[in-house]
Amino acid sequence: MGCPCIPTLTQRVQPGTYRSPKPPQKLKPTDRRISTAGQIPEVPGMPLSIRQMMTVGCFARSLEDIRLCFSLIAGADRRRPDVPPIPLDRPSGKPLQDLKIAWSDEWPEVPVASEIRAAMESIVQTLSEAGVQTERWLPKDFDLSKILNLYGRISMYLTIYAQPQDRYNLRRSLELIFRTATQGDKELRKLGDFSRFLPEILNPSLKGYFEALTQRDRFTADMDEALEPWDVWLCPVAATAAFTHRPAWSAVDVNGRSWGGDKEA
Repeated sequence: MGCPCIPTLTQRVQPGTYRSPKPPQKLKPTDRRISTAGQIPEVPGMPLSIRQMMTVGCFARSLEDIRLCFSLIAGADRRRPDVPPIPLDRPSGKPLQDLKIAWSDEWPEVPVASEIRAAMESIVQTLSEAGVQTERWLPKDFDLSKILNLYGRISMYLTIYAQPQDRYNLRRSLELIFRTATQGDKELRKLGDFSRFLPEILNPSLKGYFEALTQRDRFTADMDEALEPWDVWLCPVAATAAFTHRPAWSAVDVNGRSWGGDKEA
């Protein structure tokens, strides 16, 4: 007997995000909407450090099953006091023809696989033929390189204090830094090069961590304001379709260019 919905992990910080060559329906909810307790247990003797940029969601066969899964696993959890007891109100919604939909099928700084762009264009054409208002759009002054830089800094702080600073983890960290600094297209490499964080990695500070979180808050506020006129923003969530297993942060081919940075948006 098959279970209709499969609660699983979708996470944004560490390598290991679930990938499926032919993905089912999936939901990545707002941060702290679902407890992450039990998903990535803390290393014995280490504090709970991964508190940002990680969400738990659902994979299922249909949207109905997604709703069921979300209703079962969302909500407060005494093991994670930072998950608030917010009720699961269902929005009334709008008729499809009344929606204002922005869409983007590429980013100026990084390539997006041609099959993903073709799928985006097909979706937008279908919506337009149904009478939906659509417009190609990117937020003003949207700088993906700054966002990737911020992601790298926060990820660095989270992982530094989430694992012991022993020889094994030091070697893995240096391997990752070397990989992002040497693999892939030279121009694209600049976006995901973790070697630029080496001075901060060697001398982390609470001030630096708070500065990164403050920058993240500003970016979130700017995005909220930019998205205010729109009901929906359709955009690629990854640069490629599912790729083969390989060491973390290894380069993959995207439209003939070797991309060694983070493949997800």
